Amino acid sequence: MRFTAGDATLETVQEFRYLGRVLTKMDNDLPAATRQLQKARVRWARLARVLRQEDIQPSIASIFYKVIIQAVLLFGSETWDVSPSMLARFEGFHYRAACQMSGRRARRGRGNGGEWVYPPSREVRKAANLQLVSYYLGKRRARIAFDMENPAYLTTMQGFSEDAGVTKPPVLVGSGLVGSRGGGME
Repeated sequence: MRFTAGDATLETVQEFRYLGRVLTKMDNDLPAATRQLQKARVRWARLARVLRQEDIQPSIASIFYKVIIQAVLLFGSETWDVSPSMLARFEGFHYRAACQMSGRRARRGRGNGGEWVYPPSREVRKAANLQLVSYYLGKRRARIAFDMENPAYLTTMQGFSEDAGVTKPPVLVGSGLVGSRGGGME
């Protein structure tokens, strides 16, 4: 199939960048996610160096991580079709960052031929005051869903208005969405 614009024939490409997002011929979100992961790694390397030099506590470091690094890492993720392998990549980066923040690193074991022993993910995340990446993805998606269902909130810019029928955005509790008043989301 060929496309034209006026007299010019348009080139067919496998992927291209549109408004900063990588779009592919196969409608695959992996290139966009990989690009965000690369950006997050670069920014985390810079930020982690400063946090180490200043000897920042893990709880404070996690705030910087969530505000700066996750904003980059998860930019555009609200519309991605997240595959298990893509999520595993993100969780791996997240785990390594949590290890750095908490000071818990892999150690070479004394037995078993000197195999590497990694600290448990749950323990590392708890020490760094972080959740799984899937939790943060769910939170972002819930916020977008709320904004789409409540356009009055987006247009008022004055906060929540009970008169306009707009309630507070949902929060995640466990693995499910819960509305602002404790009821389930429809």
